[in-house]
Amino acid sequence: MQKLTPFTLITLITLFALQSCTQENKNQLKFADTTKIDDVIDHYVDEDFYPFVYARIEDLDGNMIYEHSAVNKTLLPNTEVNGDTWVRIWSDE
Repeated sequence: MQKLTPFTLITLITLFALQSCTQENKNQLKFADTTKIDDVIDHYVDEDFYPFVYARIEDLDGNMIYEHSAVNKTLLPNTEVNGDTWVRIWSDE
C-alpha cells in the first residue's frame, strides 16, 4: 500500500471531522461521534505508516473542539504526544 502524504492525511481527518459533527450555532461545532476520526488516526499509526499522529481542531475563536493523538509504542515506548510536544524534523541530506 502506498504511504499517504501528511497533506492527504490531514485532509482525510478534516473530512471525517466535518462528516461527524453537527452545527449548534453559527460559530460552534460539536462533534457527534469522534470514534470514527480516532479510528482513522489510530489506523495509520497501528499500521506503521507514521510513528505518531497528533490531530487538533479549533473553532474560529481558537477554542479546541477536537484533540486526539496516537503513538506507536513499539517504536516510541516512553513517548507521549500532545499539544505541548515539540517535534524536530531532520534529513540526512
